[in-house]
Amino acid sequence: MAFSNIENSEKLKIIDVAIVDNAEIETNNVFKEAFKVLSDKENEERLFETKYVTEEAAKELLKNDEISGYIVLSEVAPKVIVQANGINETIIKFTVEEIMQQEEIIKNIAKQEIGKYVQNTLTGELGNYDSLYTEVYTKVIEKAKEGYSNIEDISSSNLSYTMIEFYTLIAMTCLYGGVLGMTAINQRLANMSNNGKRVAISPVKKGKLILSSSLASYIIQLVGIMLLFIYTIFVLKVDYGEKLELIILLTLVRMLCRVIIWNMCRNSIQV
Repeated sequence: MAFSNIENSEKLKIIDVAIVDNAEIETNNVFKEAFKVLSDKENEERLFETKYVTEEAAKELLKNDEISGYIVLSEVAPKVIVQANGINETIIKFTVEEIMQQEEIIKNIAKQEIGKYVQNTLTGELGNYDSLYTEVYTKVIEKAKEGYSNIEDISSSNLSYTMIEFYTLIAMTCLYGGVLGMTAINQRLANMSNNGKRVAISPVKKGKLILSSSLASYIIQLVGIMLLFIYTIFVLKVDYGEKLELIILLTLVRMLCRVIIWNMCRNSIQV
């Protein structure tokens, strides 16, 4: 119950950020496009609320805590201006660094494309390099938007950092279920209980007793684990993904192994 709604309570809020509107930002298509996507209100993964203002206005917004930081583009490198250390400030800085890395990659790809273009174009004018660079650079950006890297996100839609807590809960249930098997075996040992003494001198085959005790403890564990799955799936609405049947199968095998291990350990001690 404690982990059922933890992600919603810790959901990252939209970060207010400002970008100084100068000549550099007007000519930097990669930077503008990146923040356009990250600030799109229709984007489910929206990260920023971006304002384009003058540097004086950005300083005033930062002073009044209306933004977490502002970005100034220059000919050398972008600068991130903040007045405190925190999660929002770190995210802004990391985003800017990531955009710079992607921009450098795109430029390198553009240069390679230009080389190929020049080699394959017999009538190309090598003197008009700037116009050629701009043309190819624009094409590379368009390819990047279309998934030029051929990277496809196949991550599960229910990917969640809290899921490990529920998987651990299942494992803990299997572990504690082994206590049932241990208790059942203890009741068959002459040195552990009076019931064990009576069993030891009874004419019943010990193999049948061990098998029946193990089967009984396993059935009880099955009931317990099914209650756990029913509660977490239908009450807490935990999404175990598309392979729930394999998770249940693995859990059943895990419980069976636990029962067998306990029985082997206790029988070894008795011998």
